[in-house]
Amino acid sequence: MLWLLSKDFGLSNIVPANKKFPFYISHDAGTFGYRDLHNAGTRFLTKEVDVYSFGVVLFEVLCGRLCAENYKDGYPLLSEMAQRCYEGKIIRTIALDCLQDQISPTSLAKFSEIAYECLQIDHNKSPSHSDIIRKLKVALACQDITSGKKGG
Repeated sequence: MLWLLSKDFGLSNIVPANKKFPFYISHDAGTFGYRDLHNAGTRFLTKEVDVYSFGVVLFEVLCGRLCAENYKDGYPLLSEMAQRCYEGKIIRTIALDCLQDQISPTSLAKFSEIAYECLQIDHNKSPSHSDIIRKLKVALACQDITSGKKGG
């Protein structure tokens, strides 16, 4: 099954997981802000489209803000702001205040790198679902080591 194309997961029930080829839809679908706007016009649902949406959700968790709301910082889309902050090496400035003292720099770097990789325009460069899971486990292990917990 597809993973996260819309915030309410309504589209994730359309395509079976074992489907080899993309699934064509005849109308725009998905929630604004979670869709890759560069590929939205193709009307194909693919696993890579889901990866993009998941990257948006990861940045939502990190920043504590919704993907498509008007904020005073001038970025209507969280994905645009997060990409610029990641590329400018100032990702810590957009992390939730309550995370600032709790997340290790290494874990933050790995977590934000995963989210950033998910937002790749070229879907051939996007990580696979299994890569995302593996990398998230590494980010968690880095946090556990920093905080003195044993990873599991």
